[in-house]
Amino acid sequence: MKKACFKVVFTGHLTPGMTLQQVRSNLKRLCQFSPQTLDRIFSGKTAMRSGIDRKAAWRCWELFRRAGALCTVEPMEPLPSENAVTLLCDSPISTQLCPCCLAPQENATTCLFCGVDIAIYNLTSSIPYG
Repeated sequence: MKKACFKVVFTGHLTPGMTLQQVRSNLKRLCQFSPQTLDRIFSGKTAMRSGIDRKAAWRCWELFRRAGALCTVEPMEPLPSENAVTLLCDSPISTQLCPCCLAPQENATTCLFCGVDIAIYNLTSSIPYG
């Protein structure tokens, strides 16, 4: 069975109370990023790491969170097969959909198909850019 691959995407948002300069300084200190890399990171929606396993993706997410930068962890795989989604849709237990891949969930905090943390995904995708 092929392992799921994920990407960590910087949303352009900062932790409340943090300034752009504080976050840049924290990322430079924690990750030893060059000024050019920091400019690229803060230029728009940027994939920080891609093609990594779930554990590495969440370690990267945590490092950026500690620096004050909000990221999302997204699957790189295509959406679940239609048959799997159809089977789950027929189940009376399913009560919500994953906001990332739209697979039905059983009140889980982590998507059973793509591995996205639903609460974090909802939080970071609902913050307006700018």
